[in-house]
Amino acid sequence: MDDRVRIVAARLEEARRTGKKVPRLTDDLRPRDEKEAALVRDAVMRLRKSRHVGWKVALSPAGEVIASPILSDGLLTSPAHISNLQTASLGIETELAFRMKRAFPATGETVTGQSTLDAVDAVMPALELLDSRYETGFDSPRLDLLADHLGNFGIVLGTTLQDWRERVLATVAISLALAGPTSETVSGAHPLGDPIAPLVAFASHLARHGHSIAPGDVVITGSWTGVRRVYAGNHAMVKVDDTVMLELSVGDPAPHNGRGTKDARG
Repeated sequence: MDDRVRIVAARLEEARRTGKKVPRLTDDLRPRDEKEAALVRDAVMRLRKSRHVGWKVALSPAGEVIASPILSDGLLTSPAHISNLQTASLGIETELAFRMKRAFPATGETVTGQSTLDAVDAVMPALELLDSRYETGFDSPRLDLLADHLGNFGIVLGTTLQDWRERVLATVAISLALAGPTSETVSGAHPLGDPIAPLVAFASHLARHGHSIAPGDVVITGSWTGVRRVYAGNHAMVKVDDTVMLELSVGDPAPHNGRGTKDARG
């Protein structure tokens, strides 16, 4: 492994463990291209003895696909609890998550909206947890952000939408309610008006490079409610229509059910 990759990966992994932010990378360490940023991400995953469980995907208005892996040590299920916050707050984004039932696309398979949906096993609300490991946060250079998994701290998965195949997913009514140190209720829509579009574009992007989304991967495709901040003592609930389908609490005391509990080390 290149020494530059090793050094940056070690700093980012330490920041995940300790909460100590990484100073702005110097030019001699900064990733030179997307391939090198991906090498840093892979090295962080190895250092954490974690594995890949999905993707964070965004699609720009110009059609550019931006994606980063989600690590297994950041995957939580509702009701979830995060204890021992090492930063003052975390960002959260309300999203829909798509779980793939098979490798997609298969070699030579045409990627369309319908073929993409046919490859999906389940759709559920999700909260993405955000916490850049850099002192400069999300104002850091693009390749630095890619090396840091685009600031992904983890995701919380909610209850599966039982009727998702019969619904127009772009019109699903999703709201986020926060109680505690910050209290608000907000609802919204997918920023592109179509939560499937980033997934289709990502699958096409992978196919052009001879790759595919793995079976069981969970893919999130953009925030419906913007970035909100949560602090110790906050409780977040995500509703689909009028039904609570995801809950997240932040700060001690943690529940003792084992699943869904995480100490906040990213």
